[in-house]
Amino acid sequence: METMAISDRTKCLCLMDNLLVFLTIVGVVAGITIGILVRQADPSQDTIIWISLPGDVFMGSLKMVVLPLIVTSVITGTASLDPKCNGRVSMVSLGYIILTNSLACIIPMMIAIAAKPGKRTNLMGDIDNTQVSPMETMDVFSDLIRNLFPPNIVAACFEQFQTSYENVSPAEDKTSDTNLTLDKNETDQVTRVKVLSKIPSTNILGLVIFSFIIGLATSSIGPAGRAFYVFFHSANAVIIKVLAWLVWMTPLGVASLIAGAFLKVEHLDFILTSLGYYCITTIGCLIFYLIILSIVIKVMMLRSNPLPFLASLSRVYIVIFATTSTAIAIPVTLHALEEKNNVDSRVTRFTVPLATTINRDGSSIFIAISCVFIAQLSGISLNAGQVVIIWTLISFITMAIPSVPSASVVVITVILSSLGIPTKLVGLLFATEWLLDRLRSIVNGVSHAYCALVVAHLCRNALPPKEENEDHESSDEEQVV
Repeated sequence: METMAISDRTKCLCLMDNLLVFLTIVGVVAGITIGILVRQADPSQDTIIWISLPGDVFMGSLKMVVLPLIVTSVITGTASLDPKCNGRVSMVSLGYIILTNSLACIIPMMIAIAAKPGKRTNLMGDIDNTQVSPMETMDVFSDLIRNLFPPNIVAACFEQFQTSYENVSPAEDKTSDTNLTLDKNETDQVTRVKVLSKIPSTNILGLVIFSFIIGLATSSIGPAGRAFYVFFHSANAVIIKVLAWLVWMTPLGVASLIAGAFLKVEHLDFILTSLGYYCITTIGCLIFYLIILSIVIKVMMLRSNPLPFLASLSRVYIVIFATTSTAIAIPVTLHALEEKNNVDSRVTRFTVPLATTINRDGSSIFIAISCVFIAQLSGISLNAGQVVIIWTLISFITMAIPSVPSASVVVITVILSSLGIPTKLVGLLFATEWLLDRLRSIVNGVSHAYCALVVAHLCRNALPPKEENEDHESSDEEQVV
């Protein structure tokens, strides 16, 4: 009798843990169904607006908390690092995380640009591109450097620098401001004037750089910065709690976003085809990255076969796929590394939690491909400067993504907005989010395990001999699974 009661309680807990996943899948199905059925009735603009309203409120609520979340996460994450105390282990761990976060997105972005999953459509007439102005590559780079160091940190929350262009006649040239840059076209005698202006868009890169510097300063001054750290740590916990509440709006928001996106576009068949190509591109890049990571680390660095190591992480895959959280899989990851692969526990107990907090290889791949995909759907061809900006933003922002489902979709909206690219079609990503969120989280988890391997290998001579072997308990692992 008691066994049956425990079994029923376990089933109830399992149902509650997966309730959000189940409701989100229902929301995806409902959104697609509503979008297809309402299209047949030739809805009015008012109908489309009201159907899209819950999704707009959902995305607006997420945008409301994502900026303070990024700022507090970067400050507390940076301030919590103590390279002097942790020595070489800290530096190698941080170097691995920064390197893999930045490199994980550049090749998939190039693949997405070449594969053109969003170019299978013809949505040029569906999207308003008036907010996107053509820019020269050199001006994009100069704007990037200016925005790294915003003169007003408060203003950076809602505006950033961007070079704009004006065509003036020769007569107007004589009276133009001498500080402006003039680019004359001798053929038609029209002068192109470059004007340094500000646009209403969040300077997310400047805020991240500022927060990173503040975090380093907080860590460097020792006890004097403790109160400052505690404040932002508390603020980060509060914001994450608010975000956890907002996550429960996901089923309704997803249904509204998908239905609205289906109603706003004219070529539905092309949209579905593009989503298929988008999924294939993303999954292919995730697999390709895992292969490259395994070859570089296990084959080239450690001179061993990667397959046994990947097989030893099987329980990690199961936990992450079920929960979409690498944080919940920490006990299972530690057990796999320490018990099955004999990695020093002094390394794993530091590197795995740190990597879980700020290492997001799979998310970097997903965000990079998604940004290119949405730009292509919107009829926008990204130039070299914009690609570099997306790469730079992803490299920094991924270190501040919280361990909550679908947080990467919010980051995509922030990055597209910072480039002036329309975000109307971001809601389409939720149609594939259930699967892609789990797959990219698994890639994140594998990268965390590889981080421990790399650090243990590079720091093996710097670690003092262990005086005694500690027994690792597996009770936490069993509870998670």
